[in-house]
Amino acid sequence: MINFKLKPAAIIALRYLFPTQCALCKQYCEKTLCHNCFTNQLSPNTYCCERCANPLAPLLHSAKPSSRARLCGQCISKPPPYINCIAPYIYENGIRELTHQLKFSANFTLAQLFAHLLQTPINDYIKQRGPLDTIVPIPLHPSRLRERGYNQTQQLAKALAKQHELTIINSLSRVKATTTQVKLSKKQRQQNLHKAFSCNPTLHL
Repeated sequence: MINFKLKPAAIIALRYLFPTQCALCKQYCEKTLCHNCFTNQLSPNTYCCERCANPLAPLLHSAKPSSRARLCGQCISKPPPYINCIAPYIYENGIRELTHQLKFSANFTLAQLFAHLLQTPINDYIKQRGPLDTIVPIPLHPSRLRERGYNQTQQLAKALAKQHELTIINSLSRVKATTTQVKLSKKQRQQNLHKAFSCNPTLHL
């Protein structure tokens, strides 16, 4: 196998011939996302429930700092089965468009971008709760995988695993071919995914 190592001049020439475009505004820039879009098109999920990561109401934003966990009403009355969810940005505007590009347009460079956006929140989580064990990507149903040709969560898992030096365990299977979730309500999405996955019973972490 021949190992090609490009000289700096060749790299500059390639960038000139094939310049990078911002994934949102399509302006030429050196990164996947230009500074203007990063600043103005991404909405940080600053004030959110510390368990489910859903944005909190403005009234709760201004509450005085407390040692108690900042939880939404749903998580207080009916806690979810998971301990914590990390969602550093609100699913709107730029984040929605970038997600659609990764999911439907096979723009795999965005997996690296999402991993970068998650890096600081994940590192903060590790400092508070300890090291992570592994990454388990959410699988597609075989029919959907044949149709799309790739699994976007697998691409993101690879980027996160490399970034945080973690292993990937494909322990889940999609056993039900669900309908698309794009136009479904929250309740309909939950019903749509009911019994859609199975876990390898012999898995030992």
